[in-house]
Amino acid sequence: QLPLTIAIDETSVTEIEKFISSLRVICLSASETYSFGPQITQIGFVSVRNERIVIETCRKMIRDSRHSSVDLALSRILDGLANQICSVANTVVIQNPLQHISAEREIFDQWATEMNAKPLVTVCSGIPSGRGLVATREIHIGETILEIPLHMVLRAELAYNDPLLSEPINRIRESSDDTLPFHDDTALMILLLHERRLGEGSRWYRLFQLLPKTYDNALSFEEEELVLLNGTSVVRETRESFHHLYIHFIRFIPPLLEAHPDVFPSDIFSWENFLWARNVLDTRCVTIEWNGKNHTCVIPLADMFNHNTHGQISHPTVDVAKNVLIFPAFSGCASGSEVGEF
Repeated sequence: QLPLTIAIDETSVTEIEKFISSLRVICLSASETYSFGPQITQIGFVSVRNERIVIETCRKMIRDSRHSSVDLALSRILDGLANQICSVANTVVIQNPLQHISAEREIFDQWATEMNAKPLVTVCSGIPSGRGLVATREIHIGETILEIPLHMVLRAELAYNDPLLSEPINRIRESSDDTLPFHDDTALMILLLHERRLGEGSRWYRLFQLLPKTYDNALSFEEEELVLLNGTSVVRETRESFHHLYIHFIRFIPPLLEAHPDVFPSDIFSWENFLWARNVLDTRCVTIEWNGKNHTCVIPLADMFNHNTHGQISHPTVDVAKNVLIFPAFSGCASGSEVGEF
């Protein structure tokens, strides 16, 4: 159990702690409920996932309510809990991160300036995870770590409305049926390959400069590599995923190549490149709620946040007034620490 070490004088602290304890029960997953039993009404720390949901739920309640001493006391307790569950991510820091100059860093910083992303992070390769984003200064809870203009967020909707892609993609989407539907993911993968083909003519040119050229995860394994994992679930799951992806490729891509070879050249929309685009989505996409709908997106710059059980970022939200996607700090971040998403 995570101890509450925040000293608060309000007499409501005990009741607030009881409230948080009860909310942990409400936010239990099915497996967690099974572990604790149906009769439990209050509980201490369960898991990072549960704790984050509790903290985010309480913070939303505070934003929606009038400010009071109870809100202040609750905020202090929540901030203490958030900093405790994310403290592991702040244990390894890069000294003077702004002095680590690289070609990737120059591309990242230049693009961030062009998009007015106002980043409190920059890209760095000298970290335990290999490559990721590190805090350029100390970051406090609630600060916006990064903001990305909505028009720069790659999503299927852009493919459906693109002057070149919309007509052929929408036609083949309408021709699909429930047995093998045309997914938004497929549209987004097509958009990625189309924009990569445009080179410097694409507004996402810098994204493709930063993206990996190849991937070495299970989906890209050769058969002789995959058999080394015989006896594990990875083999079955990888083959199923590979088969599912290849069926979608065969069903939707060759017809586009045949009907519109000028828009969909075969060397660009090959199986190997389609697999690369799938790997981009699998390693970098984020689902955001926007205009009442969930969108699978590739978000420039933010796609370089690595996943971390103790990640210090809250889930991104849309700021309608500013027309940007913001990434607020869930917890504090030490200067030079890698900043990750949960």
